[in-house]
Amino acid sequence: TPTASRAQLALEPNGAKPAGSAVFAKAVIDNVGYAEDIYGPLMSFFQSSGREVGRHLWYFPYDWRLDNAEHLALLDALVEKVLRETGKTKVNLVTHSMGGLVAKGYVHGIGARKVSKLITMALPYRGGAFVFRGVAEGYDFGNPSMRPELMKILLQNWPSAYQIYPRYRFIHD
Repeated sequence: TPTASRAQLALEPNGAKPAGSAVFAKAVIDNVGYAEDIYGPLMSFFQSSGREVGRHLWYFPYDWRLDNAEHLALLDALVEKVLRETGKTKVNLVTHSMGGLVAKGYVHGIGARKVSKLITMALPYRGGAFVFRGVAEGYDFGNPSMRPELMKILLQNWPSAYQIYPRYRFIHD
């Protein structure tokens, strides 16, 4: 959230678990108003097409600070629940940004036979140099309420930050 502190966003020293509470992508998006600006039009489109949350649409909240592989079993549990409740044999996944990395890992692993389509938006397929900048010197990610020096400290402890590092040469002397 805009007023989140280091204590609220820190992980344990090994980077494996939240030091405080879990932070879920959907909750943060809802709390800072991004849902209306970014995801609102997409959700409105789905709902105007007759799709309902909990019947045709499900959210998969995850803690974006953790190792992305930590979420695969949780995503699988949600997919299994959806398959049971709907009687379908496969699901479609619609993702944004790092959520696409989680879904991509799922589709290429335990979810291979359970996903019909993987639709990604702004998935950093080759990584993102902005995260390297955040780890090296701090970065506000376009959020004026975020302090770059705080992000530097936090990103250095988040496994997911290193998983989104660029997969190409991006520093040139």
